[in-house]
Amino acid sequence: MPEKNIYSKPELNKGQTLDFITFGDGEPQRIRRAVTKEGQKIYRKETGGVHTIEEEKSILQTLHAAGVSVEIPFQGGDNQTMYTLDEGDSIIDALDSRTSKQRKEAFEQLAHELAKIHNAGILHGDMHEKNIVYSEDEKITIIDFELGHFIEPRNNFPFLTDEQYKDWYASKLADEVISLITSFEDLGKIHTNEKSILINSYLTHIHLKDKKVETMLKDKLHSAKYKNKIL
Repeated sequence: MPEKNIYSKPELNKGQTLDFITFGDGEPQRIRRAVTKEGQKIYRKETGGVHTIEEEKSILQTLHAAGVSVEIPFQGGDNQTMYTLDEGDSIIDALDSRTSKQRKEAFEQLAHELAKIHNAGILHGDMHEKNIVYSEDEKITIIDFELGHFIEPRNNFPFLTDEQYKDWYASKLADEVISLITSFEDLGKIHTNEKSILINSYLTHIHLKDKKVETMLKDKLHSAKYKNKIL
């Protein structure tokens, strides 16, 4: 049996429709839940420009192939691009009702997903708690790669030495980890030990092609400069 095209529209249950006009109850109206043959799903409408949409779809395709839990795009009505993922809640709301063990596992899983994104040579670009969905079966999905991008290659920086480029690359990854932790910290939704859990799990799963960049990244996340920001 051929593999299902990840860009095909999920099949709705008989009689079920998606109303693209009254899509969600937010402002702008972007989110809607529906029952499909694959189960409960969340739909998000893309509101960016054509270039942004095509770039985001390329990023999602790359990440999907890399085994990252991301939302899946499909073509909606009126030339809209929609995205679907398993039903869940904001990770902030979900963690409030979880045990210490479940919270630990959630942060480990989140760190693993972020490491896989970075291993694929991609930055999310807007890594904070609002772009993390925690499903009822305790699965984490990273959403909204509208600001995401492939990390620029060495030849785009002829004015940098190799060492400077590697340091720049490692800093970009470290800053995204810190941004994620800070988003939880600002809301008072992460404990000190959970910050360490997230960092340690991330470093366990980070496997970059350039081992020098990987070493620099580990040094940055363990350095006093970065620790002062997150611990």
